[in-house]
Amino acid sequence: MEKENKSEQSVKPEKKNILPKVLIGITIILIIIISGTIIISGISARKWVSGFNQKYYNDTLELKLPPPKIMSDSAFIRIQKSIAYTKSRLELTRVKPAGLSMDLKDSIVSIEINGVTVHSSKISKIIIPRTLRSVQPYFLSLELSKPLQIAHSFSTIAKEPIIVKTAPKDSTEVGQAHVPDTSNNMPVYFQLAFTNGFRLSVFQEDSSHESFPISRMMFSTRIAFKELYAQLKNLIKFKIPDYQPEIVISLPASEAKTIYRAIPENGFIAFKLF
Repeated sequence: MEKENKSEQSVKPEKKNILPKVLIGITIILIIIISGTIIISGISARKWVSGFNQKYYNDTLELKLPPPKIMSDSAFIRIQKSIAYTKSRLELTRVKPAGLSMDLKDSIVSIEINGVTVHSSKISKIIIPRTLRSVQPYFLSLELSKPLQIAHSFSTIAKEPIIVKTAPKDSTEVGQAHVPDTSNNMPVYFQLAFTNGFRLSVFQEDSSHESFPISRMMFSTRIAFKELYAQLKNLIKFKIPDYQPEIVISLPASEAKTIYRAIPENGFIAFKLF
């Protein structure tokens, strides 16, 4: 009996020692995956910058490019940006029913119908990825000389509010038939992916008592997991994932909702970045 008790006691410590080893193993695997993802993301971003410049260089070979000194001149670049934004907004006048113009230099986003601004909002925060500042400015102005089309979107609110109405039984219930939009109580976060590979993420302004709310963290985590899954699939295939430059802006919640619901499903946005 004493021998059996000793053997049982010797087994229990072994089981206890397995758990820390498993946790260490999982931690090491996660560190390797995250480190690999960061390294590959960096390689992917550099490859995208190089590919973007090369694409426009090849496309404009038949045309006469401005001399390198002029292409790097600040006055020339400023003029080209203004020309590109004007061209893009002119194209936006053909869009129905509405389009969006986004001047990040002046921190203004506007809803436009047939070239007429019907609503404007002030952007409180802007983050432009380093990659868009690293490409040849002249080539970037060519890319933004036409509106970008939305390929798909992901949001915390419905594109159109679902309002349930019931027929009133008599005249006293006429004023009570309306059901308010329940999305008024929901945080407004959305991401737009464009056909050219660019992305725009819009977040409602954080409240004064909550610098990074849980709802925003959950929204960002869902997007991050989607991207991680896509990158892991590429890692398994020994393929460098496609890089997608992401612009991030913040708006008041009511303005973010208005902007999101005003844009058609596959709508167009004219951009002026900086």
